[in-house]
Amino acid sequence: MPLRHFYTENVMLVGDSAGMVSPLTAGGIHRAYRYGRLAGEAIANHLLKGGSNPGEVLGRRYPGHARKHAARLAYDHLPIGLLSEAAFLVPALFKRIAGQVFFAKER
Repeated sequence: MPLRHFYTENVMLVGDSAGMVSPLTAGGIHRAYRYGRLAGEAIANHLLKGGSNPGEVLGRRYPGHARKHAARLAYDHLPIGLLSEAAFLVPALFKRIAGQVFFAKER
């Protein structure tokens, strides 16, 4: 789950350290490359041309994934076995949830 607060003065987390890897699929390397490059460009622009704060620049393009945050919260605090079994009882609901978790497009 991507961190909401991934930067502060002189520090920025990107990729694995920023929680961009899915604990379900281990997917996320593409995000690490994408946001790593964006972070590097924003930092270079800030240092060389006096551009905006790199964290703010990256934050405008940072993934939100509200549904994934909700899924993580549920996983941390609810009996997941029961929830998983309940989801299988309603195939259309399960398909929609799985589609959001595994195939949601980033902005």
